[in-house]
Amino acid sequence: MINSSGDILYLTLTICVICFTVFLCWFLFYLIMTLKKIHDVVNFFSKILTSVNEFVIDVKQKAKGSMAYFKLFGVITEKLVNYIEKKAFKDLDSKQTKTKSKKTHQR
Repeated sequence: MINSSGDILYLTLTICVICFTVFLCWFLFYLIMTLKKIHDVVNFFSKILTSVNEFVIDVKQKAKGSMAYFKLFGVITEKLVNYIEKKAFKDLDSKQTKTKSKKTHQR
């Protein structure tokens, strides 16, 4: 079986190559598993960030819509107040004019 020192060298080299191959396979397995876990974590955070981004976009759109309604409400309110003021001042002026004209006719 073992006839010379060359056979011992080849047997030792074979055992070393087998050990190195097992170690390399074990290392690659754990490296791939670690990369898979990192990939899963990145996908999880990506989904969370996508959800947060969609939520922020929805809030912005709703805020813009609400602001448009508030602006419209403000314009309508302003016009209504102006109309009421004009109407009130017109009625007030007409009452003052009637009162003045009655006083001048009574004298």
